[in-house]
Amino acid sequence: MDSATLLQEFEDLAERMSIRIRYGKLDGGGGLCRYRDEYHIVINKRLDIDGRIEVLGRVFAQFPLDDVFLIPAIREAIDQYKDTASESLSDDLETSADSGESP
Repeated sequence: MDSATLLQEFEDLAERMSIRIRYGKLDGGGGLCRYRDEYHIVINKRLDIDGRIEVLGRVFAQFPLDDVFLIPAIREAIDQYKDTASESLSDDLETSADSGESP
């Protein structure tokens, strides 16, 4: 799968998970933030496609995705970053689900 298609698949995954992706001028590459109980992925728009894919792979590696359908190329890209994900959002997402909030 080419990089442009992989990026589009990541953007589609974010949409299915109700996560907004924002592209803007940043000092760093980007990452995940939570604002008003909604998750947002902020990505430096100056990154090339592979850099954007790396940011998205690192972000999604933090989420529990066992019950989410992922095409093999996306799952492989995310799995590359699972070992390097600094923290898991599993507990936070479970707490939100238990309280009736949507992640």
